[in-house]
Amino acid sequence: MIFWQQRLPLKEFIDERVAEHTAFIIAGDFNRRFRQFNFQDPMWRFLNGENLDEPLLVAYPETVTRKCPTRLGASTQPIDWIVMDAKVSDWFKEGSYQVTRSKFADVSAAGGQGSDRLSDHCPIQIDLVLP
Repeated sequence: MIFWQQRLPLKEFIDERVAEHTAFIIAGDFNRRFRQFNFQDPMWRFLNGENLDEPLLVAYPETVTRKCPTRLGASTQPIDWIVMDAKVSDWFKEGSYQVTRSKFADVSAAGGQGSDRLSDHCPIQIDLVLP
């Protein structure tokens, strides 16, 4: 399923969690450069319910330049995000954002397209301090 087709199930999931007052995090390859477009991307606006004055969601990394060597291309804007309920964002431990980087040699040794190879994305992580 392409990402734009996933918008309705994602939005339903978000709206259900918000209605239940249940904390949530969605992490992965959004294939979107939300920050590059100042969080005005149509997908970001749709998932946030269009009310960006009181957003439902906060995305990490907020200001970190992508430094993953496994992806070709000139953009330094991340496409992998940790998106969370705005209330959960208060739990974010400042300075905890990390990228686990692979070496080019490791990527090359893992094989080409269609093989069991390393991902073309570097894993990202944050720490949360639960109340």
